[in-house]
Amino acid sequence: GIIDAGIELNHPDFLDSLGRTRVVSLWDQTIDTSNQYYDPLRVPQPFGYGQVWDSSDINGGYHHHVEQYNYYGHGSHVSGIASGDGSSDSLDFKGMAPKANLIVVSSDFKVSGWLSTVADAVLYIFNKADEMGKPCVINISAGTYRGSHDGKDLSAQAINNLVTQKSGRAVVCAAGNAGQKPPFHLRTS
Repeated sequence: GIIDAGIELNHPDFLDSLGRTRVVSLWDQTIDTSNQYYDPLRVPQPFGYGQVWDSSDINGGYHHHVEQYNYYGHGSHVSGIASGDGSSDSLDFKGMAPKANLIVVSSDFKVSGWLSTVADAVLYIFNKADEMGKPCVINISAGTYRGSHDGKDLSAQAINNLVTQKSGRAVVCAAGNAGQKPPFHLRTS
């Protein structure tokens, strides 16, 4: 699973040998009722926001997802490290799991209460993996300097409970992701 700025769905590294997507499910949390393509039938339940598409929608071109380019392709970059198959590169650079299916959540980083949407995304991804009977590793190469950072806030507790609920689950997160914005590292005694 990837929780980030979305993904470039047509990138060769995320297609199988027949040119079909390896993204089995995509939840774009950024699409709301103001979007001209908003479809109330594509709102994932019980979450009540965003739009979802499965691999058949994506393969058929029946989606309206665009990677959030104000994040410079960050979601595709992260997805490539996780599961790019190397087919787009003459040097054959591959990700850690080049044959893995992907469940992607395009996070709305500007929404109030962002951490709760991350917890929703983790639940969504784990539920989809459970439906497929697969173990699941979720990468979240995003973060915030807001919040408790002690693992005791409600979102962190919810995510921890989801991870420990059953075996075969893991969440991997960035230790810091502020780019050029200070503070680059947090220090405490």
